[in-house]
Amino acid sequence: MNKELFLKDIGFVPHEGGQKEAFMSDARFKILCNGRRWGKSLYAAVEAINYLFRENKRIWVVGPTYDLSRKVFREIYRYVRPRRKIWHPDGHCSDSKSEMRILTNWGTEILGKSADNPDSLIGEGLDLLIIDEAARIKEVIWDENLRPTLTDRQGKAIIISTPKGRNWFYHLWTRGKDPQFPLYRSWRHPTSDNPHIAPEEIEEARMTLPDRAFRQEYLAEFLEDTGGVFRNVRRLIRKTLRESLKGESFHIGVDLAKYMDFTVITVLDRKGDLVYFDRFNKIDWNLQKERIRFISKKYPGKIVLDSTGVGDPIYDELRKDGLNVEGYRFTSPSKEQLINNLSMVIEQELVHLDDIPELINELEIFEYQITPSRNLKMSAPEGYHDDCVISLALAAWSYHAGNSLPAFYSRSDKY
Repeated sequence: MNKELFLKDIGFVPHEGGQKEAFMSDARFKILCNGRRWGKSLYAAVEAINYLFRENKRIWVVGPTYDLSRKVFREIYRYVRPRRKIWHPDGHCSDSKSEMRILTNWGTEILGKSADNPDSLIGEGLDLLIIDEAARIKEVIWDENLRPTLTDRQGKAIIISTPKGRNWFYHLWTRGKDPQFPLYRSWRHPTSDNPHIAPEEIEEARMTLPDRAFRQEYLAEFLEDTGGVFRNVRRLIRKTLRESLKGESFHIGVDLAKYMDFTVITVLDRKGDLVYFDRFNKIDWNLQKERIRFISKKYPGKIVLDSTGVGDPIYDELRKDGLNVEGYRFTSPSKEQLINNLSMVIEQELVHLDDIPELINELEIFEYQITPSRNLKMSAPEGYHDDCVISLALAAWSYHAGNSLPAFYSRSDKY
């Protein structure tokens, strides 16, 4: 269906503050982080109405409670109720406290659901799932109840919310900023992007609300949790990527992987600016070694490489080739020291980074966790990568430590 014609047919004009761009996107998973009164519920309702004229489609509208899911469902209901040809005489159209359901004459069904009743989230596969106020829903509900409903029909999801810290909604939103996840697309819009909201209303809220509340509710900012390892990462963003100059030397960090994870090469210059970044996977070891050799010629200097496990033989081969390479063996204490060094370097703004979504997102979601045995663990959230973080940390280790690495953590010969 032509989306422009559809919008014209139903008489809806999406505003240019993000509604139209999101609606026209064909991404399978759309994640929208928006300030209050941006128009999230109306936007989501239009996405659902777009499915009403197709045959045998199944759509759910899910909120943290029935009252919150009703915000979106009510907008759909207002459109459908007067148009009896859609649901009468064999169809169904209800917006009562006990039932939110629309069934068309051609077999398409829309149901309103509540995430506080997980038993109700069991059913047949969906073609479209709308989650409103997603940040207020538990992660386990998405993982175990909602995401599986999209599997057999390869259904789409519209996931919308005002932010609430850096929980699973934030992590999903960051995925939509990563080119490695082409099925996902994310947007973030403050309330002010809605042209129908008077600026003086937003200014009054800014003056009367606590700063944290205004930033979260109106500016749609993902405020840092106490569990975040790296603070104020975006203060470091500059235009830093560049070619090398004659006579320069650099600090190169390499985190190795082959299949599931990514190999990442990060290069810092002597001022701490990120001048080169590469991220790739599913590449033969020999090709990876050639790429490292190439980068070391283009940006000559010290290479600090993860020599744990699969990295050990690559480290040996690169040393035999005469490259200036140091191996970094990962243990719980050595990883903690490496990450603490990067945290300090970032805190003191000793490095500057280009606006690379994969890198910035990994830094922002990297977190402290307390294990069941009450030990401190620093890592990416479950299901996410930390290869960019480790590569940058290795380069920053060389940059901040100078030309020497503690013998306990590094190796210059095989043992």
